[in-house]
Amino acid sequence: MLSTAENYHEATKYTEESLSQTAKQLDMSQQPSPFKEFVSSTRIRMAPYLPFSPTPFDQEGESLEKGDPASDLGKISRLLYFTNGITGVIQYPGAAHALRAAPSAGALYPTEIYLVCRNSEDLADGIYNYQIADHSLVLVCEGNHFSDLSAYSFNHPAVEASQFILLLTGIYQRSAWRYEQRAYRRILLDTGHVLGNITSYAAEEKLAAHPIYDFHDEAINQLLFLNDEEEVCQLLVALPPFDRAERLSLPPRRVIQPGPQDEEDAATMIALQKSGYFNEGNSQPATATAEAMEVKYPTAAVMTLEQPELVWSGIAQTIVRRRSTRKYSGDEIGANQLSLLLWHAYQPFRAALNPDAVPEVEPMHTNDWLCLPCDLETYVVVHNVTNVLAGIYHYEPGAHTLRTVRMGDFVRETWHICLGQELARDASAMIVHTADLPKAIERYGNRAYRSLHLDAGHLGERLNLAAVGVGLGVSGIGGFFDDEVNETLSLDRDYITVYITTIGQPA
Repeated sequence: MLSTAENYHEATKYTEESLSQTAKQLDMSQQPSPFKEFVSSTRIRMAPYLPFSPTPFDQEGESLEKGDPASDLGKISRLLYFTNGITGVIQYPGAAHALRAAPSAGALYPTEIYLVCRNSEDLADGIYNYQIADHSLVLVCEGNHFSDLSAYSFNHPAVEASQFILLLTGIYQRSAWRYEQRAYRRILLDTGHVLGNITSYAAEEKLAAHPIYDFHDEAINQLLFLNDEEEVCQLLVALPPFDRAERLSLPPRRVIQPGPQDEEDAATMIALQKSGYFNEGNSQPATATAEAMEVKYPTAAVMTLEQPELVWSGIAQTIVRRRSTRKYSGDEIGANQLSLLLWHAYQPFRAALNPDAVPEVEPMHTNDWLCLPCDLETYVVVHNVTNVLAGIYHYEPGAHTLRTVRMGDFVRETWHICLGQELARDASAMIVHTADLPKAIERYGNRAYRSLHLDAGHLGERLNLAAVGVGLGVSGIGGFFDDEVNETLSLDRDYITVYITTIGQPA
């Protein structure tokens, strides 16, 4: 019998027939607000602590004294802004649309951020919601909740080492309004994008972003006063300072023991989310630890990529400049640019994936702490890259090599499988994250579906930032004909396509 995760994935696959049957006109008047509003007597404005002026949050005629950039509130203001703050506004007749630091499918922005803090000179101990619309914090629940969070996260050592923790939640209806049940995939990818910004920017504040995927879901949801039929916690990110993080060791991931399955609801996103809940007595440490990926195509031709260094003009500026490309020119990109994007996306994970492959690489501050995407496999479809023949390649992150899978021009195929989107047709290359779903479920239970998509979104955002950093266009694609992607990549049906990132020269 298929697991809940497998049932859900099968039920939410796109086919030409299913798209024609479900096509409908969206009622724009029913679109959920992308902002969560709290009525609270405690609202802490953070705009005065941003490193630029004026800010998008200044009120007309208002003159605010700049906050101390070295304070805790200055640190939190910058971290939250460069994670998912408003970085631009598009004016439409009679309306304005706010753009954010992290990309979102359909610009629906389902991810909310809660801050848990203690022992701060600027903030009382408590849980706060990040109010994105005006870049403020509102108090949700006062008090020191770190002992609770430690217990709920299986005593993860990064919790005790931290002064600040971010809790990332997803609101179902914001994305389901447009994408229906497939929205769960988009919500997880979007939350992964937010994580990508956290792990990219946190070091600027001398913090080590440490994602925690394993926690008691119901307890965390209750702590945040969430109705888990509407909004759920997807991820915790502990933020220990560098000097404390260096002494931490990564605990093993945990396994969900199989439980009863509700056949009637097996294909719904809420059922899938709850099937991965940790509860008393249903979890144990995983016996399998992170290990080097085996070579999947041992007899294939191998191309060793350069190991370039990405020189940032500034990660904060790059995050602010990031936008999803709307159209590519079809012109070629350099092999060194493709190499740089792949290198940067996987750099925090490389040493753990294959420590013997690149011994000369100095570990980044985040190397030992990030959750390893060891169940994801990456394929690169090359359309127009200098000195790389057109075809499909399997990327090995540890060795930083491409192994040939299929040679040839796949422009028409990729254009079709990406629902006829011109981005796929005109891109210079496509990076496709896949996974052996039954194998991942065997290792971690139904919760694996959640972490696979969070990891793919995380890597996708790191690709976004690297592309922007070198002047390339980039855009993620979460809508595709699932089974036809497998045919193109020569993968069997056990594999799922999790995410696609297109790269090219912007038109």
